[in-house]
Amino acid sequence: HGLPIEEESDGTRRLLDLGPLLHSSRQSPGGYVGDELDRSLHPNLLRRFVELFLHLGAGRPTQLFAATHGARLLDQGLLRRDEVWLAEKSPLGETTLTSLAEFRVRKDLRLDSAYIEGRFGAVPALQPLPEQ
Repeated sequence: HGLPIEEESDGTRRLLDLGPLLHSSRQSPGGYVGDELDRSLHPNLLRRFVELFLHLGAGRPTQLFAATHGARLLDQGLLRRDEVWLAEKSPLGETTLTSLAEFRVRKDLRLDSAYIEGRFGAVPALQPLPEQ
């Protein structure tokens, strides 16, 4: 006996929500849009989902447009730099998109680490904590 779906973890339910997208991408090529793709997913599961999507869509006119905070996807072995766009908010709340292809990077650079360090922008501007 399995658990009722309501008692499954958020991650398991998220995978079940995303599963049909994999099937659809194989059956009906086209553009698919997802927001917060990484929500409730372990970084390894998120990466595997993208790997599967790319594998199933290989040679087909299929594209995934997804907003994510999953920095682990920033891997030159997974996605080309022209496939990654970074969103940065201005102090006025305006959003600017910049292609990762606009940055000169070495082939061996760990893009996820460089992104988290702020080398490409598009990271929150955090104010220092007040001293106690």
